[in-house]
Amino acid sequence: MSRKPLKRSEILRRARKAERRQSIRLMLPYKYIIFCEGTKTEPNYFRQIKTIIEHKYRDRLLIEQHRQIDIDIIGTGRSTSSLLNFALDYISKQKTKYDYVWLIFDNDDFPQADFDNTITKVKALAKDGCGDEPRWHCGWSNQCIELWFLLHFEFYHVAHHRDHYIDKLSAIFADKGLGEYKKNAPGIFQLLCLHGSLPNAIRNAKRLFGYHANQTPSHSDPATSVFLLLDDLLPYIEEALDGGCC
Repeated sequence: MSRKPLKRSEILRRARKAERRQSIRLMLPYKYIIFCEGTKTEPNYFRQIKTIIEHKYRDRLLIEQHRQIDIDIIGTGRSTSSLLNFALDYISKQKTKYDYVWLIFDNDDFPQADFDNTITKVKALAKDGCGDEPRWHCGWSNQCIELWFLLHFEFYHVAHHRDHYIDKLSAIFADKGLGEYKKNAPGIFQLLCLHGSLPNAIRNAKRLFGYHANQTPSHSDPATSVFLLLDDLLPYIEEALDGGCC
């Protein structure tokens, strides 16, 4: 038995209902989740960003032309492939639907192939992502996250062991009367913004990234792709700080 055609009033009613659902969906915050290799340095840095953004925009749906965002941060104590496997397993078990998944990790002394393969796998996940699937990214640093911190103060393109970046940051901090740089400093994001420049760090990292355009990440030393995430978050951070991160 064939169905009766819908009345025009019913068609319009269903269309309005679908439009309302779409409007509500468009207003939902973008959901970010950031998996960090470390358990203190990187999580501390990103939790400060989360606090600043959420404190400013807790009750707002739109930030200028940007959707509101929610950020979850997990410090894992895992590296490269182990970090990726942990993230995949975690996401598969969550009811929360994330829009963006970021992995933050360093090269350190891990095998170069493991470092490169992890980045390649994340890129493959990014290409496969569609519809309601999250978009996968990685913010890697060769050799360490301190390179990203250093770029807030100056452009730096000489390859060194990661300990050198810590010494370099300590010297800069001392010169600015900030004491010694400590990896687990709870206020590192604000220190970098107040005494350095986040926009300059992004520009420096982009410039440095260009130096290694035809090289694998493990051979791109020094380089960091953490700027890609911060470039994405910059409009929220700048407005939350009233432009005070330049």
